[in-house]
Amino acid sequence: MEEQSYLSNDLPIDDAAASCLKETTSWTRFLAICFIIFIVFGFFGCIALIFVKDIFMPSLPIARMGVTALIIIVVIALLVFSVSTRFLYRFSDETIRAVLQKDQQSLENGIGALKNYLIISGIITILSFISALFQLFMS
Repeated sequence: MEEQSYLSNDLPIDDAAASCLKETTSWTRFLAICFIIFIVFGFFGCIALIFVKDIFMPSLPIARMGVTALIIIVVIALLVFSVSTRFLYRFSDETIRAVLQKDQQSLENGIGALKNYLIISGIITILSFISALFQLFMS
């Protein structure tokens, strides 16, 4: 039985898999850039809401506190989304580097970044389901 050595510098990926990885990294890079644009607009929206809430709700302190709480929640969500997007973009960079330079360490870093992205996405999905169920049973 032949054992495969993981210490070699050659990346054991055939041309079909390399082509598939290149296409995947193109799409994940595109998604990451779209997510970054969404995050930037979200932060600008929060900043605008900070200034607008004082103009439209000067005499309603409870409403202003509710808007402030909403802004804090949205900023925290955008920060988590930023970390997740960073992992997705890092997957793109490391994986394309691994394919082009046949570098095993870059492939490991890229796959690790994808794993972290999927873990964060899974946690967000589970929290979303729990929130939806909570709202369903509370109404």
